[in-house]
Amino acid sequence: MGIRVRHSGRYREIAMALGRHGFGYMAEEIGLTRLFAVPLRWIHKEEHSSLTLGERIRLVLEELGPTFIKLGQLASTRSDLLPRVYYRGTC
Repeated sequence: MGIRVRHSGRYREIAMALGRHGFGYMAEEIGLTRLFAVPLRWIHKEEHSSLTLGERIRLVLEELGPTFIKLGQLASTRSDLLPRVYYRGTC
């Protein structure tokens, strides 16, 4: 991944948000954990086990801000993008 230095802070924020909400494996998969000092314990964090997968996705998108919220809104209107389990009322 060709990381630009001026964007590195935002990439780290994304990696940390993913880890905080139990999606650290995604940050690892796309290579963000190799670039930043993300605690390894966050990669497999199970702290949000009481929340549904949909709720955890919403929390990540909200934490990351307006652009990610719009991405979530777009995904919610396209039933061909995500499995049905991720849509309101089904998760």
